[in-house]
Amino acid sequence: GELSAQLVTLQAVTADAVSRKSQAGINSPDAMNSAVIMGLKADLARQEARLKEEGDRYADNHPAMGRLRAGIDELKARIQAESAAVGRTSGVSAQIAMQREAQTRALLDAQRDKVLKLKATRDEAMLLANDVASAQRGFDAIQARVQQSSLESRLDQTNVAVLKYATAPYRHSSPRKLLYLLQA
Repeated sequence: GELSAQLVTLQAVTADAVSRKSQAGINSPDAMNSAVIMGLKADLARQEARLKEEGDRYADNHPAMGRLRAGIDELKARIQAESAAVGRTSGVSAQIAMQREAQTRALLDAQRDKVLKLKATRDEAMLLANDVASAQRGFDAIQARVQQSSLESRLDQTNVAVLKYATAPYRHSSPRKLLYLLQA
């Protein structure tokens, strides 16, 4: 959630910083926006205009012309130095942005790993809970059967009772041999 949004923002910042670093130089956007470089360029433009004016009055080898050219060369060198400093600043900014992006990516990966481990642990806990529930049902069934067997073994009486004892007859009712002979 939040780390993902931060990572996307940092990726945009890193891309911008790397782009600025690759454009480093006198005409880079950072150099154009630098107040120091803009001031030096304004001074350079004034010196070059003055050189043109003085060039109309003096010859090229006149000492005033030499001083003006030396001043212009010095301004150009300072502009180059300031542009290099701005470029180094852009490079440092890009490096810092890349480091922050890498740190955020590492935090996001760590968070993702932690969430995956928690999910695996939760799934394992659910399996164990199902195993426990199944074992409990089996235990309950066995316990019910043990109780039933225990109750059945304690029963001393049956549901059959002797109402009257039987006596043996005085004469046999069969076989009647005389009756069978007459019928045949």
